[in-house]
Parts: sequence; structure tokens; C-alpha cells
Amino acid sequence: MKKTGRILLCLLLLGLCTFAAVYFAKRGTDVPAATETATLVVTEEPVVSVEETTAPFSVQNVEVTLPISDAEIRFEKIETEDEALDETLSAMAEEIFRAYVPNAASLSASGAEIRYDAKLLQSCRRGRIYSAVFGGAYSVYDENGAGGAEGEIFYTVNIDTENMRLLALPDWIDVDAMYAAFAGGKFTPCGEKTAADESLSQYPPEYGIYPYVYLDGDDFCLNITQSGVYEENIQYKLPLSAADFILPDYLFGE
Repeated sequence: MKKTGRILLCLLLLGLCTFAAVYFAKRGTDVPAATETATLVVTEEPVVSVEETTAPFSVQNVEVTLPISDAEIRFEKIETEDEALDETLSAMAEEIFRAYVPNAASLSASGAEIRYDAKLLQSCRRGRIYSAVFGGAYSVYDENGAGGAEGEIFYTVNIDTENMRLLALPDWIDVDAMYAAFAGGKFTPCGEKTAADESLSQYPPEYGIYPYVYLDGDDFCLNITQSGVYEENIQYKLPLSAADFILPDYLFGE
């Protein structure tokens, strides 16, 4: 009898163990496996979004005489209502005109007559920068009144409307980065003209010589004049969104 009881007890314990094993095994299969969720990260290119406003500047036609005899100048200039800035803009224009005919003084001394005529071609404001483009022509007549040298006049003006001052290129541009962008082919030419030298080698920044630049709508524009003879101006442009060499404060404010 005792032997039979032991057998029954063993069978009962075995059954309980088997049941427990099956029960916990089943629960293990009911637990869902850990899953990984992939997250898609979308990056967007920065977009230049700046408001275009009209600067409170007027344009006046001015007739002046350079400090050389027989030089007649007719040009339009920006009137900013800031006396110091207006004087700076006038001095800049006169210096540029003399540069277009480097030997103007000697020509005048020999009896030649020199004329300059420049007009405001376009203007644009983006952020703090007000850009203006001036263009026209110059001509030189000899002592007998016969026509001699003539060519195009082209220059640009960039004004900081916050501080009311004329900006030099390094004031608002990372010059090295701009030169690298041009050398890297990021600029595209405007129009069908081509420059004999499409590099910026004739504008050595170490001597403070830079190409004319300006803003035009949503583009940053750069101008190359033919080396030695100022007769043709080749313009290149780059979208503002790609012009990362412009110091951000000037497009977006402080």
C-alpha cells in the first residue's frame, strides 16, 4: 500500500511539473518581441527670406566739373538726406570717372575735352543693404574737337541703411569665400558677353581692389570689367540662397 501511495505521489508531482512547464512556455510565446521603429529625418536647405523695401532715397541729376580743365560731368547720384554720406557718394563717383580715363589731366592739359555721363540703371534693397547700379558712357575729344576714346561707365554702390554709410566689400562680404565661390564655378554669366580673363586675378584683395558687386532681386551679382580697357562689363550672378559669403547680419538683421 505504501509503495502504491509513493507511486501516486510521484505521478502527481510529475503532472504538476509538466503542467507548469507547458503553462509558462505558452506565456512566453504570448509576449510580443521587442520591435524597432525607424525614424526618417528630413533636412531642408536654408531658404533666404528677406523683405524687400524701398529706401527713402531720391536720385538727382548733377553736373559738376572735376578739378581738371575741360572736364564735363553729368551723372545721377543718390540723395540720402545724410550730408556726410552724400559727400562720400559724390567723391566716389568723381574718383571712378577719373579712373576710366587715367591720363585725364594730361589730356586736358593738351587741350582735350572729356565728358562723362552716368545714370542710375537699377536699385534694390534686401535686409540692411541698398544696392544701386550706375552706368553710362565717357568720351574724349581732342583739341580740334575730333572724337577719340570712348567707352562704357559702370559702377555700383552698396549702402548700409541701418548706419547710413557706404560699404566697402569686406564690410559685408567674406571676400575669400566669395573669391573661392567664383573660382569654383558657382556664378553664372549674365548675357552673351564673355571676359578675356574670367578669373578675379585683376582684383587683388591684398591691395584693397575688388570687383563691383550688388544685389538684384533674389540674386547676388558681380561685375568684371575688361582689364586695362573699360569698355565692356561682364556680369555674373548667384542666387542669394547660395551666397553664404554674405555676412548674415546684413540680410537678416542683428
